Amino acid sequence: MARKSNGNGKQTEMPGVHDDVHKVPAVTRAAKSYLEARTAFQEAATAVGERKVTLIEVMKKHELESYHAAGLTVQLVHGKDGVKVRAAEDGLEEEAEA
Repeated sequence: MARKSNGNGKQTEMPGVHDDVHKVPAVTRAAKSYLEARTAFQEAATAVGERKVTLIEVMKKHELESYHAAGLTVQLVHGKDGVKVRAAEDGLEEEAEA
């Protein structure tokens, strides 16, 4: 249980802080669900960053400023070392900066 000093060297319990005293299953489930989603988001963000760097490297290797094929439009963003990618079928545009 969490404790705090009361100034005279003795520790007292902190109100509202409990270790398994008032276990609430709904809170435990929600916390675990949040952690799973956060981990998945972090992994996805890492993968997106790595793939963006790869795309920029491939574009530069082939000395391309823009690329149009298979319903995709790719444009390098100068000064930011970034890239814009658009899929024709959904009209969505993603811009990524390194």
